[in-house]
Amino acid sequence: MVTIKDISNKLGISISSVSKALNGATDISQKTREKVIEVANEMGYIKKSVINNKSNLKFGIIIDQECNEYDKNLNYDIIQGFNNKCISEGNEVLLISLKDNLKKICLDTIIKNHNLSGAILLVNNISDSLRKSILKMSYPLVIVNNYLSIDKQNVGYVGIDMVEGMRKVVNYFVDNGHREILFINVKNNDLFYQDKLVGYIAALTSSKINYDPTNVLNVLDKNLEEEVLNFIKEKSPTAICCDNDLTAYKILNILNKNGYKIPEEISVIGFDNNFISNVFSPKLSSVTYDKKELGVKAYIALNNILNGNSISRMQIKSEILERESTKV
Repeated sequence: MVTIKDISNKLGISISSVSKALNGATDISQKTREKVIEVANEMGYIKKSVINNKSNLKFGIIIDQECNEYDKNLNYDIIQGFNNKCISEGNEVLLISLKDNLKKICLDTIIKNHNLSGAILLVNNISDSLRKSILKMSYPLVIVNNYLSIDKQNVGYVGIDMVEGMRKVVNYFVDNGHREILFINVKNNDLFYQDKLVGYIAALTSSKINYDPTNVLNVLDKNLEEEVLNFIKEKSPTAICCDNDLTAYKILNILNKNGYKIPEEISVIGFDNNFISNVFSPKLSSVTYDKKELGVKAYIALNNILNGNSISRMQIKSEILERESTKV
């Protein structure tokens, strides 16, 4: 395991200076502090104090206060799963709302000021400033249902296998006799659209159905009804895959409003099995997964990092939940 002495040798400064920089001492310049943290991260250093105090751990759940109701609902179960696991093992949990004015603050500072051993991050959008903050982190962090293409020993990721989830949607439709299968995505509505598109294409290809790029609609929410109706009239689909349940809810509403019979004429499947999927008529079929399990996995990942084990990405599986919006 990397030690403070290793960092000291790398930078050519004293062990004392490295220790002060990593522990937030005020008699070290900001430039030196940032350089020490940067090198510590590159070398995979994790604070010994974090690892050794496992008898009394305190974890943070950092959330985006500005996320919409749809994401708040998803996050609730993740938070509950993480919180229950922490408490069952005798640890503390602190919920921290990341407001606009806090998004520019270093996450290391937030974790240090709250005396945390590490944290999970639940945000809908990772801004450039937040990304830079993650790159400079020295404390353990697990990003949930989001992803950054960075490789850091103290940063892990927990989420859904989105590619496989969308493959299951398309395979479900194919198994039930559908060939004209469209994919509708509301722009800026889904962080994992590209992963789902890969799954959509892969499933079509494996079913010997030619992938037609014009069968994929990327639309702004404000233009949704007009473009969806034109899209459906042009393509005459029997099945529609949606980027998530919120989009699927809107598609069902448009179809109902314009006299389409669901699922007799068009079947629709959402993604996430969120609260709205069971309150609309017809009830929405969706991709479902254990959101509380995501929270539990996030806890496990955070503990792995505390033990000096880099976990990279952890993914959980999903299944199709049949309801009234699909033709069986």
